[in-house]
Amino acid sequence: MKIGRSTLSPLRNLENFFGNVLAVGLDALMTGDFDKALRSFNDSLETKPEYVATYAARAMLYIMQGDLDAALADALLGYNIDSETPEINFVLGAIYYEMGQFGNSHRHYQAYVVMVDAAESEPPIMRVMFGGNSIALAEAQIAK
Repeated sequence: MKIGRSTLSPLRNLENFFGNVLAVGLDALMTGDFDKALRSFNDSLETKPEYVATYAARAMLYIMQGDLDAALADALLGYNIDSETPEINFVLGAIYYEMGQFGNSHRHYQAYVVMVDAAESEPPIMRVMFGGNSIALAEAQIAK
């Protein structure tokens, strides 16, 4: 799964949505500094363990590192906190797709698309990670 920098202004806009620690982690993830990203995500979860978007971000880090087991464990932690969080459904879709579990992948990608359509806005963390293309990515995976 390809992740790239978005056109969203870097840290200043991220901090408005996520707070400083998570914003630093997302910026580090986008620049490939995985160690810094992991430290930031861990710090963020220490202060806000209920924040599902952080589990989604850390799971994406694990996907990028090729550790699907760790990614799935984090995504399921987030999903168990709030299964109606779009970001966690997108990430679960990606993980299950990479694992060859296409039924589960389809279900989570479809849930993501429905949630985003209902909200009429892509979640900020997804705009950061996918540059506004997460809905198209999810729909492309559903179509496969």
